[in-house]
Amino acid sequence: PAALFNLGHARFAQGQEELKKAEDGGKAASRARRATAQANAANQTADAALASNDVKRMVDAYRQGRGARRELKAATKAVQQAMEAHASVLLKWQRAADDFRSAAELNPADNHARENAEIVNRHQARLIDQIRDMQQALAAAAQAQQQLGDKMKQLRGRIPAEDAPPGEAGEDGEEEEGPYGMRPEMQEAPGRTGEEQRMSPEEAGQMLAALPLADDHAGRLDPE
Repeated sequence: PAALFNLGHARFAQGQEELKKAEDGGKAASRARRATAQANAANQTADAALASNDVKRMVDAYRQGRGARRELKAATKAVQQAMEAHASVLLKWQRAADDFRSAAELNPADNHARENAEIVNRHQARLIDQIRDMQQALAAAAQAQQQLGDKMKQLRGRIPAEDAPPGEAGEDGEEEEGPYGMRPEMQEAPGRTGEEQRMSPEEAGQMLAALPLADDHAGRLDPE
């Protein structure tokens, strides 16, 4: 029971440290929503330019779309990185909760282990809410990017070659891609799960040395 109790502490602490270093999920989702709004505005501008058939308006709309697309790609990449980090933390916290529950099962008198499992569960619930928020922002961004790619194709097809804005490195074919440089049918590719960060014996020893033993009942997690 004492080993499981301390293992729960170690895994929970590892997750906290990873979360501190990761991109803030709320900020990443907000950035993606702003980029989506930019892309939607560019789509509306493109529609108006196409309807007018005015070359200058179409060129301006294409340039606006190009800028919106760049920001959308950067924002979706930030969300993806944040989601990967949050998923890694969630896995560690799930295992930490299991460790505390196992310690409580082996030693029913250890109320701290049971309380810690409940505290970790609350932290997991908040983390899951953030991940769902990022998933929603990402889905909206993917839809906006697909629509923007279609509009830019139409604009490019209508702008005379002599009036077309100069291309950029990697510009060709970008409209075919979804977030993170993947084609739309590949956007649901599974993330990496199940792998834990390796620790050296020295790091593990330092972490466990700082933790209280289970039977001194001083190791209750902070509920917040």
